[in-house]
Amino acid sequence: MVRAAAPPIAGFFRADGKRVCSGLAAQVIHVCSSPDCILAALVIGVLLIYWELCSPGRVLPGTCGGVLFLGGMWMLIQRHPTPLGMALVAAAILLFVVDAWRAGWVFVAIAATGLLAAGFFYLLRAPQHISWWMAPFSAILVGFPAAYLARIAGRARENKRAPGDL
Repeated sequence: MVRAAAPPIAGFFRADGKRVCSGLAAQVIHVCSSPDCILAALVIGVLLIYWELCSPGRVLPGTCGGVLFLGGMWMLIQRHPTPLGMALVAAAILLFVVDAWRAGWVFVAIAATGLLAAGFFYLLRAPQHISWWMAPFSAILVGFPAAYLARIAGRARENKRAPGDL
């Protein structure tokens, strides 16, 4: 299997083309800048933020999740995501919001997870795209906890309502 080398990240090279860092740091940056690692950082960041929202008061998961999410977004923006991929991810987020608002609609959560997988796959252009196996795996890792939290929120809203409330 032949893989193309990752393009240089802005700030990794100076304007004259010379490397800013070399050795182990350069290798770590090169490996961490692959599209699959960027998506993994985003997904792990979102899951850690979920964890912090489910059990507030712990600072470490939310902080690490925020750092991973923001770092992954920065590296993703450096690669110029496609409008189609961004639109599919935005549509998936909208469906997750609808699922949280109307908990119990399983087909909405499944559609949102499918849109998220398609959005992840089409997020970057051809030579440096996200792997065919990483896109659905990451979408499932984000989609199932989001659907589960939507169900919990829906049950909590139902339990909170008095019998005479609308």
